Amino acid sequence: MVKLLIGFGYSIRNKGKTSGSRIRFINKDTISVIDMHKPHLSNVINEGVMKDVYTKLKNNFLIDEYYG
Repeated sequence: MVKLLIGFGYSIRNKGKTSGSRIRFINKDTISVIDMHKPHLSNVINEGVMKDVYTKLKNNFLIDEYYG
């Protein structure tokens, strides 16, 4: 997910030492912020997180709607 969002122009911003597993991605071009938690115990990303990221990318015109 990190490489994907960096590819879309996002940069990583943690909220400091107290951020824990929270991670923030900021795209300065679209003024877009994506907040999420790092997955625990495995690197499997929750389906809800994937849908949220897809929606955010689509709403900021970084990807086209998928009709499949």
